[in-house]
Amino acid sequence: MPTEWEQLIDSGQYVTVDGTDVHYYDEGSGDAIVLLHGGGLTSCAELNWGAVIGLLSESCRVIALDQPGFGFTAPRDERDYMPRKRADFIASFLRKLNIDTATVAGNSRAGYQAVYLGLEYPDLVEKLVVVNAGSASRKLVKGEVPGNLESDEPTLEGAREFLEDFEENHLVRPDNHPLFQVGITEEAIERVYEIQKRNWKFTNARSRNIQTSAESLNEALSYNGTHITEAASNVKQPVLITWGTKPYEGWPRQADEPADNPDKKLVEIHPETLPAYERDEGFDMGVRLFEQLPNSEIHIWHDTKHHVMTDKAARWSDVVADFVTAETNI
Repeated sequence: MPTEWEQLIDSGQYVTVDGTDVHYYDEGSGDAIVLLHGGGLTSCAELNWGAVIGLLSESCRVIALDQPGFGFTAPRDERDYMPRKRADFIASFLRKLNIDTATVAGNSRAGYQAVYLGLEYPDLVEKLVVVNAGSASRKLVKGEVPGNLESDEPTLEGAREFLEDFEENHLVRPDNHPLFQVGITEEAIERVYEIQKRNWKFTNARSRNIQTSAESLNEALSYNGTHITEAASNVKQPVLITWGTKPYEGWPRQADEPADNPDKKLVEIHPETLPAYERDEGFDMGVRLFEQLPNSEIHIWHDTKHHVMTDKAARWSDVVADFVTAETNI
């Protein structure tokens, strides 16, 4: 009998949108929620959202896609370096699926995309869910250095090491994710290796274009000429913010701070180098985003890391499903 992980990946399908074959999952029925993954080399629908696709599908129609240049969806060209261009493509993808309105959930870099879609496509986006997303909650200050996403050409052994590190260091409850429930199998390693091979050139080029300075990343996370945080107060839709108290890894560090490992891609912030209200201590950024959004609520969990939706999969899914299916009052 196939494992839950095998059942998940076997349920993947494709649809062609503007000439691009999009890999996605579409499970359940009812009110639609669209799950948008973050911006790392291995970010994709199944790895970011695999712990909750099944749980949410008990109450909602769950759509989780690989954005262009991620997972099993090929990039179009250099426009896909920009999160807003991929967000525009996501709107086209939803229309292709004949979805009139949906809740959009974005984790990490896709938190920006969720807010962008809410602002740019108000008729399409009914509600928003933002998950541990520094991209939507704070503009970088001068001197900060975005994380470097570049890597050497992937290898099968490197894919194994990635999964072992992810399981040990980036999740509190890896057993909530179907990939890790039966151990790291050779099939899972080969699939992650394939994802990395497909996307590492694109990821390296994207990093060189938008991750070189505070200014370049702020521009990439802008909306109508200003950082997305400056437009957040214009979001009219109901917003659910879900956050963990340990979302440190991945936030920027000051350029003059020594790093234990200069090649480290994800870095821990040093709050003492920033002004008091700009410190990224635990859930501070989530609270600041909550303060900016006029029609929002926030749910914060202890003992979670960046993927709060995996670490608290069952409870997170309950909270989100209740939000998605509740009658909208604006």
